Amino acid sequence: MWKQAAFYGVLLAVGTLVLQWLDYQRLARAYSGEIYAFLIAVAFWYSVCSLAYALTHADDVCRNFFGRRAGIAVDCRVIAQ
Repeated sequence: MWKQAAFYGVLLAVGTLVLQWLDYQRLARAYSGEIYAFLIAVAFWYSVCSLAYALTHADDVCRNFFGRRAGIAVDCRVIAQ
């Protein structure tokens, strides 16, 4: 009895996965423009946040970038001017 229940459970799970995949494919095709716009908006938001962080923490960013790459101590105030 439990083997039959397990078989039907697996069958139901596979059927659910197939239906979910088909629904995802339909949504991806129907709303592809909106998905692309969302991905571009996320990339833009990430770049703006990264730039804002770099501008507000310019000394730390400069020191981490130049100091670690060259292995030397860098005075970032000279570079910023």
